[in-house]
Amino acid sequence: MSRRYFWQIPACIKFRTVFEDRETILGVSETNEHCLFRKDTGKICFSEREALQSFVETFLEKEMVREEMVCV
Repeated sequence: MSRRYFWQIPACIKFRTVFEDRETILGVSETNEHCLFRKDTGKICFSEREALQSFVETFLEKEMVREEMVCV
């Protein structure tokens, strides 16, 4: 295990690394929920800054769509 924490994106949920191999990573959230992720799907991030940036971008995209629906 080279990294202690990772984040699920775009939800920006922090997981502590329990087990990691070349293709998968098993993590546990703050609510003790264990989740297994594949590294090649792009659903996890090992940088908190990148995870937060992805979360903000996704949030802003949803808000823009919501505003467009209201304006129409």
